[in-house]
Amino acid sequence: MHLFTSRSLATKISLVTLLPMLAFLFYAGLYYDANRREAAIAEVMAQNAELFMACSALVGELQRERGRTGMFINGGIGETELQAQRAASDQKVTPLQSAIQKSSLTNDATTLLAPLAELAGIRREVAPGATAPVLFRKYTALIERLQAIQHRLLHAPTTRGVGKNIASQIILESAKEY
Repeated sequence: MHLFTSRSLATKISLVTLLPMLAFLFYAGLYYDANRREAAIAEVMAQNAELFMACSALVGELQRERGRTGMFINGGIGETELQAQRAASDQKVTPLQSAIQKSSLTNDATTLLAPLAELAGIRREVAPGATAPVLFRKYTALIERLQAIQHRLLHAPTTRGVGKNIASQIILESAKEY
């Protein structure tokens, strides 16, 4: 205590305020670091949300294409209407490819985009008189593989309950299929 009493008033005030100031700076650093990490997670979530929406849009168009393909095979619509739906489906492919490249799943882009290569093969099989149930199952398998992308997003880091919202959206997307 003798060391403290022999100091000047300015030194005493400095020493007394130093400990709270150091504590404040320490906790400010912790707060900054936590916010920085949360901001990084929020950025990943935004990219994954874009992927989710792009995948959902493509799945919706492929579901329509699957239905119109069945109608075409059974003579309910003409080839022009089927081609228009295929064009609508094709317009959703590029946004999905772009979203995968920007998402947290970019390392698996080749694997995730593999189902899209099957689409051309399925379309080549479509002709009047083709077996509609077989093509229906092929379209369904393709759609399920695309929906698996959305399921992978559940394992990505989220914050503030967003993961629960993603799970709810996946349930709704799956319900549309069944």
